[in-house]
Amino acid sequence: MKGSKTVVIGLTAVLIGSASIMIPKLIEASSEKKTLTIAHIHNDSAPVYQSLEDFATGVNEQTGDHLNVEIYPNGALGDERVMLELGANWCY
Repeated sequence: MKGSKTVVIGLTAVLIGSASIMIPKLIEASSEKKTLTIAHIHNDSAPVYQSLEDFATGVNEQTGDHLNVEIYPNGALGDERVMLELGANWCY
């Protein structure tokens, strides 16, 4: 159980750090509303999902109408392989 708490804390720290850099640039770049889509393979009772929900709530509140975070759990957008491929294609 200790390992999963460490992962959740680490994931939350990474998300908060990334958001503090990324969100102001997204808001400055355009006045239109942006959507950040986050997908994962865990169910809605997993600690990862709970952390992402907290992250989404904070971002949505902090940015008002400028940035909306959508979370897709349970592999709704594909399995691990598909999501890794989507992420790899997005980076290039």
